[in-house]
Parts: sequence; structure tokens; C-alpha cells
Amino acid sequence: MYMLQQKTKNIFLGSIALISIAGAFLFPAHDLFQTFLAGIAFLIIFPYLTIKFVLKESVKQYGLTFPQFNKKLFLQFGSLFLISLGLFFILFSYTPLGKHYFPPTFLTQRFFFFFLYSILVGGTFSLIFSAFFQGFLLFYFERLCKEWAILLQWFCFMLFLFIAGDWGWNMTLYIYISLFSGALAYISRSFLTSFIFTWIFVILADMFLLKFF
Repeated sequence: MYMLQQKTKNIFLGSIALISIAGAFLFPAHDLFQTFLAGIAFLIIFPYLTIKFVLKESVKQYGLTFPQFNKKLFLQFGSLFLISLGLFFILFSYTPLGKHYFPPTFLTQRFFFFFLYSILVGGTFSLIFSAFFQGFLLFYFERLCKEWAILLQWFCFMLFLFIAGDWGWNMTLYIYISLFSGALAYISRSFLTSFIFTWIFVILADMFLLKFF
């Protein structure tokens, strides 16, 4: 009976994931603000409210919890960040990545533009992607395939962007870092850690590229 209940719950959660993605795709968004609203509504609010009020489970099981920032987590955060940042600049320097990806040049005109872009656009994208892919989806997949959930959520994120028509060099940083942030979310048991990690990485990578390249 227990196994049947778990199987039914997993099928239900999978259906919620598909409905969330379909809702984000089908919402008639005409600008960036409406795109953000659709992402927040369908990829954050809908799945987590369903978990809380329909399944009556704790949302903490799906990464919606404040991480315990102890010494061990700081070391893991810092180590992953340095590895991901170092590897990114190696890829940028010695692969076609450097020829195709570059932050929007208008960000160099005024610091105010860069600040707003990083906070509003970068921060919102980071939150939406982290909450759904490194939160809800990762911890759902963890029930099915343990640590392989890190790779699976990364693949689903790339598939999501491809189907949405956003698969391009402009999303390079988010595609790249989602693998590392997924690992950090898995370790810390919180997508908020993944969100902070992604947000800081995107800001620093763009700042470095705009300054030195």
C-alpha cells in the first residue's frame, strides 16, 4: 500500500511539473515584466502551493528553506564558486564561447544600468530558475534517482530553454551555472543557496567580462 501511495504521489508531482512548465509556456506574455509574472506564478507559486495545500507536505522537502550557513557550507559554497568561475574563464578563453557570449554592451554606459539589470533581470531570472529547477524539480527527481537528480534537472533546464526558444548564447551563464548550483542545492537542501550562488556568479562573471574583455 505504501509503495502504491508513493508511486501515485510521484506521478502527481510529475504532472504538477508538466502543468507548471506548460503554464509558463502558454501564458500570453508580451514583454519582460509579463514573462517574469508568468515564471513566478507557474514555476514558483503554483508548485509550492500545491505541495503545501494539496499534498499537505512540507515545502522544506523541496528546497524552500533557509540553509544553515555553517563553516562546512561556506567552504562548499566557496569551493564550488571558485571552481565554476575558474572553469568558466578557461572555457571563455579557449573555446568558441568567447566568440559568441558577451554581456549587453549598454551595461557599460552607466553603473546604474548595470545595477538595475543585475538586480531586477538577473536576480529575478535566478530566483525563478533556482526555485523550480534546483528546488521543486531537483528534490522531486531525488526521490527517483538520488544524486542523479543534479544532472537530470540540468538537462530539463536546457530542454526548457530550447522549447521556449531561449536556447542561445545570451543564456550561457544560466545554463552553465545551473549544474553547479544544482549540486549546491542538493548539498545544502535549499534552493535559496542555489539562488544566491547563481545570482552572484552571473553578476561577477559579467562584471569581469565587461572590465577586461
